[in-house]
Amino acid sequence: SGLFIILNNKVLAILFLNLSFIFDCVDGQLARVKNMQSRFGSWIDNVSDRVVENIIYISFLFILDNILFL
Repeated sequence: SGLFIILNNKVLAILFLNLSFIFDCVDGQLARVKNMQSRFGSWIDNVSDRVVENIIYISFLFILDNILFL
C-alpha cells in the first residue's frame, strides 16, 4: 500500500492497507483456533506490524517531500 500511496492511487492504497489489516487479524485468530500459537509467531507478528506501519510513514514522507520541494 505504501507504493500506491507514492503513486497517488488512493483506492488501491486503502484496499491493500485494509487487506493487510484483515490478514493480520486472521492469522492470529487462526493460530489460536488451531492451537499453533508460539512466542516466535507473536514476535514476528509484532515485527511485521511495525514494518508495515513504517513503510506507510515513509511513503507519506515521500509525498510530503514532493509537495514541499516541487
